[in-house]
Amino acid sequence: MTDKRFRKTLLPRALCIGVGCVFVFSAIAKYVAIDRFDLYLFEHRIGSYFLVSTFSRLLIALECLLGIFLIGNIRTRATLRLCALLLLGFTVYLLLQPSMFELAEDDCHCMGDWVHLSRKQSIAKNILLLLMLFPARKEVSVRKSWHTWAEPALLLGLTAAFFCINPPDYLYTRLYEASGKADTACYTQALKQNGCLADFSEGRKFICFYSPKCAHCRNAAVKMDLMARFHQWDAENLRCVFLKSGQGEAEIQDFFEKNHLKPLAYTVFSADTFLQTTHGKLPCLFFSDNGRIVRSINHVQMDEKAMDDFIKHATHEKP
Repeated sequence: MTDKRFRKTLLPRALCIGVGCVFVFSAIAKYVAIDRFDLYLFEHRIGSYFLVSTFSRLLIALECLLGIFLIGNIRTRATLRLCALLLLGFTVYLLLQPSMFELAEDDCHCMGDWVHLSRKQSIAKNILLLLMLFPARKEVSVRKSWHTWAEPALLLGLTAAFFCINPPDYLYTRLYEASGKADTACYTQALKQNGCLADFSEGRKFICFYSPKCAHCRNAAVKMDLMARFHQWDAENLRCVFLKSGQGEAEIQDFFEKNHLKPLAYTVFSADTFLQTTHGKLPCLFFSDNGRIVRSINHVQMDEKAMDDFIKHATHEKP
């Protein structure tokens, strides 16, 4: 093996495969934790949850496609240019992030929950990948006949997969029943016993049922908090019911603090009462219109527009 052959052939190919593997890993890692990634994007408050959950899946599909193209030596030079533009765009965003957005976490979620990188670490990672792309630019792909149909098929297949395996909430609500069961009698009786029936029944409210230990409850609570800020819902429009745990009030306070949530008025139900009220759903959300429960949904059935309309007294039909 000559040094010239190594520099012209093997090194560019190895760098392309290395960058491609990082892109594929990053895409899969983000998709595995897509709920957290959606919430991270939504926290920027530059668009509705509908828009950010669509954008996140398109971004992941593009990232995965570029990685596969680099590994498979498909349209390598064009792919390298797109990768460089993507990395430069992300780097500029990360540099400007502190002055443009107020985010609760420093983790940019570029590697999902598998690898936690701070903003500065993500910038360093992007610069390293850009440096790897520079010598890789000499790589020349070999055009084959099957590429003509494989490229669009791969693009459409990846996009469809990322939208179907874990669909955005707005697709989920159209594919599945958007309303569940609620034991309103048990709910009302429990509020009476806790002395908070009047507080929970006045006006239009979302009653959020959480367990302090539940990861899905954490995601739902963060999503509700971001929606409330984005749509400027009043704190009086939100109430929480927590599943009673052994650690009591301290664990509930930790739930709010660790997830960077605005503290809300809440009450606590015993496990039996909680599960009977929600028919075993956790987390769960009740639409309460002056104490009358008109809808019950779970955390992936949140229709942002319908929820905002409900709070702002738009027409709401009983399911």
